[in-house]
Amino acid sequence: MKCGIYAATGIGKQPWHFTVLQNRELMDRITAANRELMLKSPTEAVKKWASQPAFDSWHGALIAIIVSSDGSQYATMDCANATQNMAVAAKSLGLGSCYMAAPCVAFRQSEHKDLLEALGIPEGYTPLVALAVGYTAEDPIPRVPRKENSVNYVR
Repeated sequence: MKCGIYAATGIGKQPWHFTVLQNRELMDRITAANRELMLKSPTEAVKKWASQPAFDSWHGALIAIIVSSDGSQYATMDCANATQNMAVAAKSLGLGSCYMAAPCVAFRQSEHKDLLEALGIPEGYTPLVALAVGYTAEDPIPRVPRKENSVNYVR
């Protein structure tokens, strides 16, 4: 958490609120809400993923950190910085992490406002991203190949 709290932030604003979620029952409620929304997606890959019997928004992690924004000018970038810092810190501690936005989709739906209340997210903050943290599977899913020619140098 310290690595998130001490992340770079525009003009020292620190526009974030961190919610450390360790309640598996609540995580399952969020997964159910996300599944419901994802099954209505126009994107077939999203529907296919949500229809898997073992679908879990948190990929089996027992802890997740939800990063919420106060909506100020640079809040999205600052919250991304904080989340990335925590992901790198987790790796340095021998943990795996998964940086994701999907679990936060349900929070933006009026029928799931109870989830915001259950998480204790302060008034005026909006969940942007989540970071699932835990020990990785022995055979993690292979990464998507990185795009070629995505860097240019100007001298």
